Amino acid sequence: MSSWFFYSEGWREVCSPEVVAAFTGQSELTVTQFFSAPKVVMHVCNGWLGAIGGMLAIMGVIFAPITTGDTALRSARLIVAENFNYDQKPIFKRLIISIPIFVATLLMLLWQLDNPDSFSVLWKYFGWANQTLSVFTLWAITVYLARKKVFYWATLVPAVIMTGICTLFVTISKQTLGMPPVICYILTALAMTATVTAFFIWHSKFLKERH
Repeated sequence: MSSWFFYSEGWREVCSPEVVAAFTGQSELTVTQFFSAPKVVMHVCNGWLGAIGGMLAIMGVIFAPITTGDTALRSARLIVAENFNYDQKPIFKRLIISIPIFVATLLMLLWQLDNPDSFSVLWKYFGWANQTLSVFTLWAITVYLARKKVFYWATLVPAVIMTGICTLFVTISKQTLGMPPVICYILTALAMTATVTAFFIWHSKFLKERH
């Protein structure tokens, strides 16, 4: 539905003639910049979904980000606590970690408050962080499977690919380092090669120690 709205001119079907004229009369903003997320929900609900569908869509728009944010912030707190071996049973100790995370999140939101592409910018950072977490998870599972002498290639290949993807984003994206493409591809290849080499060096030593 969103793809139809933004990229197949579906917005023309649900917007009033005044809104269509306002958009077509300017050239500075793209469709994704002109229609904010709340406006898109309003137009889609009024034009396509009807009362019941609109209510479900609004609930999804409200509840989904809240639960996603709650999970992300809780995961961040637990990751920090795990790395520093910091007990999380007392509420006071939870707040010691949670409050700085909340402050950093608020500052990030304020940083992008006046940016028309704010959602896109923050979403890309969120996506990169999410995929980076999958990189560490895949490598951890690969090491576990290798120690158990199970078919570790099933996770090794995705781990290498995701390492390359996350490295490429950090180096080539204008939101991060914004380096020239050729250098980015070289650094990505080096990162993938380095991680694979490090894994097989460890695996070779592990097998020798077992025997």
